[in-house]
Amino acid sequence: MATPLEQLEAMRKVSDNWDGYGGAAPRPELIDAAIAFFRELRGAPSLSPPYLTPTRTGGVLFAWEQGPHQLEVEVNSPVQGEYLYLNRETGESATGTVLFQQNNGQPPFALTAIMSALPAVTV
Repeated sequence: MATPLEQLEAMRKVSDNWDGYGGAAPRPELIDAAIAFFRELRGAPSLSPPYLTPTRTGGVLFAWEQGPHQLEVEVNSPVQGEYLYLNRETGESATGTVLFQQNNGQPPFALTAIMSALPAVTV
């Protein structure tokens, strides 16, 4: 199975209408931002590998599911994306913006706090 970085690189070969419904090909600058974001996550708490998919608008979607916890990050700009967190057991949810170009080289606080709350999964 391909690693997340290999999957992201493979998205460079995805063409328009990849989903049969007119989905835009992932934009190269958004793939680059997704790769940089994924590399920054290496310092975050242990997570299972993300599910990765292009979005219909030319972006990249990261998705994690661990027990009742779901976390999605959509890369829809070279400098920022949007996240959605949901706990299916409690109904707790959170949304927000993820800035990809941090001055201190650390993942954004809100996203790091959410990821810290997720149970670690050994891969």
